[in-house]
Amino acid sequence: MKRTKTPLPSIQTRSFFNVASSHLVLCSSAGLLTISGAVAAQDDPAATNVIEEVVVTAQRKEQRLTDVPFTVNALSDTQLEKAGVTNIFDLQNTVAGLTFGGVGNLTQPAIRGLSTGVSTNGSENPNALYVDDVYYSQGNLFGANLPDIQRIEVLKGPQGTLFGRNSVGGAIRLFTKDPTFENSGNITVDSGYYTGEGDSQSSPHNAVRGFVSIPMVSDTLAMSLSGGYDHTDGFLTDDESGDQYGTVVRSNARVKFLYQPTDSIKAVVSGFYLKHNDEGLQSATPYNGWVVASLYPGSVVSSTPYHTAFDSGNGLEYNDAIVKSSGGSARIEFDIGDIGTLTSITAYHDTEVFNQTTLPQAKGSVTCVTTFACVDYYYLANNKGVSQEFNFASEKIGIVSYTAGLFYYNQDSSTVTAIQETVVPGGIPVKTNKFKINSAAVYGQADIDLTEAWTLSVGGRYTREPHEDTITYPIVETRKETFESFIPRISLQYELSPSANIYATYSEGEKSGLTGIDNTASNPPYQSIDPEENNAYEVGYKYAAASLAVNLSAFYYDYKNKQEQGFTGGAVFVQNTGPVEIYGIDADATVQLSNEFILKGGLSWVPVAEYTDFEGAVGYTVNVGSGVISQVVFDATGERLMKAPELTANLSLDYEKSTDAGFFDASANVSYSSKVYHDIYQVIEQDDYFTLSARAGYTFSDLGLRVGIYGRNLTGEDYIAHGFPSGQGFTAAYARPQELGLSLNYSY
Repeated sequence: MKRTKTPLPSIQTRSFFNVASSHLVLCSSAGLLTISGAVAAQDDPAATNVIEEVVVTAQRKEQRLTDVPFTVNALSDTQLEKAGVTNIFDLQNTVAGLTFGGVGNLTQPAIRGLSTGVSTNGSENPNALYVDDVYYSQGNLFGANLPDIQRIEVLKGPQGTLFGRNSVGGAIRLFTKDPTFENSGNITVDSGYYTGEGDSQSSPHNAVRGFVSIPMVSDTLAMSLSGGYDHTDGFLTDDESGDQYGTVVRSNARVKFLYQPTDSIKAVVSGFYLKHNDEGLQSATPYNGWVVASLYPGSVVSSTPYHTAFDSGNGLEYNDAIVKSSGGSARIEFDIGDIGTLTSITAYHDTEVFNQTTLPQAKGSVTCVTTFACVDYYYLANNKGVSQEFNFASEKIGIVSYTAGLFYYNQDSSTVTAIQETVVPGGIPVKTNKFKINSAAVYGQADIDLTEAWTLSVGGRYTREPHEDTITYPIVETRKETFESFIPRISLQYELSPSANIYATYSEGEKSGLTGIDNTASNPPYQSIDPEENNAYEVGYKYAAASLAVNLSAFYYDYKNKQEQGFTGGAVFVQNTGPVEIYGIDADATVQLSNEFILKGGLSWVPVAEYTDFEGAVGYTVNVGSGVISQVVFDATGERLMKAPELTANLSLDYEKSTDAGFFDASANVSYSSKVYHDIYQVIEQDDYFTLSARAGYTFSDLGLRVGIYGRNLTGEDYIAHGFPSGQGFTAAYARPQELGLSLNYSY
């Protein structure tokens, strides 16, 4: 267990340059190899496995990735398939600088070390999620499977000007497939098996996902259907019974209609439904056995990864994690000729989250539960959101093009929490809250070609966001507060050649504040919380040619009013920290080594991600000898942020070879994360680790059939995906263990 240390700037500086020099040597060596490979590939126009250029809309208009003046990782459906990405959580294995944490089924992404540890009602993640340009505030949807994905864009750095609320660290944008006017479709069936490597149980894992597009009226109306089902018996062990434990069942469906009455009007209307029952992903292990249940004789407390203890048949313990979400959207595009494109996006969603668990993640003895030392927890949340956006992207007018828009978002949510429902019928109410947000914004950005080589981009967004929150238990009170902000952005870009440019960007982002209605344990009680602010500086270089693509960037964040979670007794509160400093570099490259081989690599190095002034940090510690959990107030100044590894990296090799009957494909992807902490007092520590995934298959072209094999987490790493501290102790949920499987795909 680590203890607070005095910051050592001289050591940090020396380490920075030592590591930097090592990376430069590696990058220089790799650069010579990749450039020679690229030249070799360019000499042969018959290359079968080529670098795919992904067109992105990271600035609300279609652009080459090279022309975007900030860091974007974009992956097409083909690239995602080769990397073995079947849900959003898998992205961290192929996008450096993106990691996931959270608690239970509330997944919290971190981009460049910027995330949140706040799990209280009304709080949201500082990294925004968009699906088909629709904003979703709920982190529960980050675990969704991807049966119909078209591409994913991970935007790094604050995106407050064009994407608005809660994009302080960046945005994750998913785009699903639209219907087409041709019959097409695909279905994939995976039959996998968790091997029981390490401390996990062996378990079958079966999944099916598919997409079909059906033309209905020639060149006018089409429909698509997509969906998936994913089932795992459980790779955990219940140490009370010794039985296999932790089922995971996920299903989702989406329907879309494409209506295109003229060449200048296009409308896509969609609806979706998903349900997750993540018992196996909700369940956690007491970290080193450090939970309050261990102090009570008769309790069953695990300490081994993938082991837990819940239902012993006496009805005192239980564990459920259910997410249900449904909604729809309508996107209408009007092509106004030489003037530009006007887009209207209307959306609605309804998400319900139900959790019931024992907070120590152990089977507490009857005494522990009935004396309320071990807490059984019940949580029901409902979130409804309505949004409307109008966006206009102009064509070029002289030396200027611009994007402008209006945005409205209404969110109504409610939460009910109770404890000891298994002891007291109906449970003992803890809190009942309602939250209402009305957010309205106007935004715009102009891109000005100062010369043939120089482009200046200037933008801004004004947001007004009234909050009205009500608590009905333990008191009855309503609080209203309005948060207003203006978020500027400026970029300067210089085109070195048609294939390369350099840029410098200043951008800001803001995460909404809190009225404090849920902040019952703060001092003073019900303390309101200021919005988070991130002032970011980034410089970069981008190059893209037929056989080589390189992206390099360096960034610096001046992060203010970070919202951090603290504890007092059994209650949780939120407080603002002092300033936070984050800086580092991002790099990725893709090179075509030959006709058949493509090599990709990326790294995100964040040597500094620390509180520069946070004297009143509140966390939990443990007396290793006695096992007693106690609260600690300490000076976190100079301490590293949780969920912020110093280095994350990935490397993949793709192979494709054509034959007379079809083609063979194979790929391998290795990812690395340095040490990371999952709590502010740095008790829950995950050492550095590697993971490896691979796939291979043969496609029979005439049949449209691919037969393949795959492996995930082939290194068999038992690494912590989520860690959570509380007055009940320290718990850790581990990522999915090693899996081997067969895959069948049919496309037409």
